[in-house]
Order: sequence, then structure tokens, then C-alpha cells
Amino acid sequence: MRSVTYLLFSLLFLLFSVCQVQASPVVVSNTTVTDVTPSSFSVLWNGDQAAIPDLRVFTDVDGTQEISNQLNITAYPLKGSHISIIESSRDNGVLLIQAAGLSPATTYYYQTVTIVALTGEITLTPATLPLPSVTTQDNSVRTNIPDTTEYLFANDTILINTPQENGNDAAEGTVVSVLITGSNYPVTGMVGDGVTVPYAAMDTANVFDAVSHLNMPLSGGEQVTVTRYLGVNGTETFTSYLLPPRQLAELRGTVGLHEVVTVLQITTGKSDVSLDMDYDINGDSRIGMEESVYFLQVMAD
Repeated sequence: MRSVTYLLFSLLFLLFSVCQVQASPVVVSNTTVTDVTPSSFSVLWNGDQAAIPDLRVFTDVDGTQEISNQLNITAYPLKGSHISIIESSRDNGVLLIQAAGLSPATTYYYQTVTIVALTGEITLTPATLPLPSVTTQDNSVRTNIPDTTEYLFANDTILINTPQENGNDAAEGTVVSVLITGSNYPVTGMVGDGVTVPYAAMDTANVFDAVSHLNMPLSGGEQVTVTRYLGVNGTETFTSYLLPPRQLAELRGTVGLHEVVTVLQITTGKSDVSLDMDYDINGDSRIGMEESVYFLQVMAD
């Protein structure tokens, strides 16, 4: 009986060893720096199998001065608390990680670490020097002064729904990247993170002007490049517009359910929806939940 047990363990060991030999490292693609602020940045990339992301950060291009242990490095920084989103992303090979605790207007260098979920095998990208760089933004301001007229800066968090090219809704854990014309880094959102699938939430307060490196005010109609990160299935990219262009109202008319539904459609990213910006009740140059609440109050009264 004992010899049979030893034989069984030997076979299991040999099988495990063969699996280890046959295991392959993750093939990394589409690495992109995202959500760059004065104190943080994120890196997003695809893997060809289930994997776990990590990140190394340096102050020099040769990678001799590593500061990773001085930073707050978080894999899959969530707006909500649904752990299933992280599991879905890892299983699909969608890798996202954030480094926080940085200094403003400073150049850093980084190297992604991709760990095979089953075996722990590690892929470093890039594998050779030089290291890629990212420069943090100068400052986050709450006011902007265009043409000497001061106004409050208050970009909203927007929700978008980006069906895949095959017509299917984006799955939980898909990461959507949005690059707005005039900015130098995209902002991202994870499908299902704090919102209902298939939507992703984007913090447009993290959109910074590529020239001034200050918060970039958004007035509607900006052209954007949207990229879906699908992990093992690669990426899908298309061009769209952040919000319908501002228009002047010929006739304001009365507020009804149609306006409420249309505002909600815009807020949740429905394409091909136009609404006169005269309905911008709070004057922040965008249509959002404040307008929806106002319209409902008008209807109730």
C-alpha cells in the first residue's frame, strides 16, 4: 500500500513538473500610461492569459534608482468594492495598476511586471533599457481664467457604454480608455466598477491639458478616442465625441419625461443623442444628474 502511495505521489510530481516546463510567460501588448495626475499615474496593458499585474517605478532611465517601496502601488484601483471585477480582469488578461505618492511635474520611469496566475512566471516589460517615462501633471486647480473671466472648474464623472465590434456588451472587468483631443494621457474606467454592467465610469476631472498640464475644462463636443482593453482578445478602438455640441435653443418649450430620459441617456453615454445645451440648468457646460433631478422636480411641481 505504501509503495502504491509513493508511486501516486511520484506521478503527481512528474505531472506538476511537466506542467511547469510547458508553462509559457505572458505575452504583453498595448501598454499605455493612463490617469496621470500631479501625484499618481496608472499603467494599462493586455496579456495573452490570466495574469496578475505589478509595477516598478524608478527616478532614472537606467533603472538603478527604484522607489517602488516608497509609493502606494495598487493593482486595479476600484471606485466601488466588487472583487469579482478584479477576478474577471485577471482571468481575461486585462492588467491595470496605479502608482500614487508622486511629486508634481516630475518625470518617472517604469517597468511593468506581469505574473502568470497559475505558475507565477514573471514577464518584465520592457525587458531591456531604456525604460519608458511618464511626467506627472503640474497642478490640479479648481478655477480657470479664460479671457480674464474666472469660472469654477467642475468636470463630471461620466458613464459610457461601449459595445464590442461584434455587437455584444462589454463584459465586467473590461477596461475602457478615453483619450480626449488636447490632453496628453487618457482616463480609464472598468466596466461594472461602481456602476451597472455594461457601463464604465470616467473621472474627467483627471483630464489635463497637454500644453499647460493643468485641468482641461470640457465644454461638450470634444473628439475622443475610445479603446476597449479586452485582454486575451486584444483591443478595439474607435473615435467618438464626449458630449453633443452646444446648441442655441430656438424654443425652450416645456419640460417633460422626454427631456429627463434624454438627459439620462447622455449621462450614461448613449450615442447619437442631442439635447439643446439651454437645458444646462446649473451652467457647468455639461448635462448631468443635476439637470435630471431638476426636470423631475419641475414635473412633480
